[in-house]
Amino acid sequence: FKINKRVITVTDSKSVPYSGSEQALVIGEGDEGQYKVDGDAAKGEKLVVTAKVTGTEVGPYTQVVGTGEDGAVWSIEGGKASNYDVTVSGTLTITKAGATQFQGTVSLDDWTYGEKAATEEASTNGGDYGDPSYTYSSDGGKTWSGDKPSDAGDYMVKATWAATNNCDEIYATDTFKINKRVITVTDSKSVPYSGSEQALVIGEGDEGQYKVDG
Repeated sequence: FKINKRVITVTDSKSVPYSGSEQALVIGEGDEGQYKVDGDAAKGEKLVVTAKVTGTEVGPYTQVVGTGEDGAVWSIEGGKASNYDVTVSGTLTITKAGATQFQGTVSLDDWTYGEKAATEEASTNGGDYGDPSYTYSSDGGKTWSGDKPSDAGDYMVKATWAATNNCDEIYATDTFKINKRVITVTDSKSVPYSGSEQALVIGEGDEGQYKVDG
């Protein structure tokens, strides 16, 4: 005759967004309702699962790694492991991250027409994004152009970080202004009364009176 091994099957799963660091599904601590045990231990004995599934990049992961003594995936308290046939499986799914997980910021200082344009400064708080691309708007964000403005006016800049294998596209905006160039011209002239209309032609006043500020 034969005393069959007691069969127990354990499954679990978990889905998390990409974080840039290694993440883990600890078997038994997966998403709500995903931890399932088919079968049970004999009376007075207890199945202890010590396993996890790890991953970093976007994708499904199923390789179970034991975290128990000597790398054990499972053990039996109060009994012999040789009396059991236990299968432990788990799936860790890492999904793409987006604006909920990672955000970007961009800033562009004001400058005055005719001077060297200010330089964009942009960064993200995580993810595996590359350098952003920049576009500009003169109508409050209704339309965008890749040409950096040079005329005086009020503008917006948008930094866009392209999607990667692990992260969705994100963007950030800032407002900036190209100030008008200010020039002040003054002149003066003193003449005696002549009985006829006389004039000060700006730029032809008395010596030393013509001044240009700016």
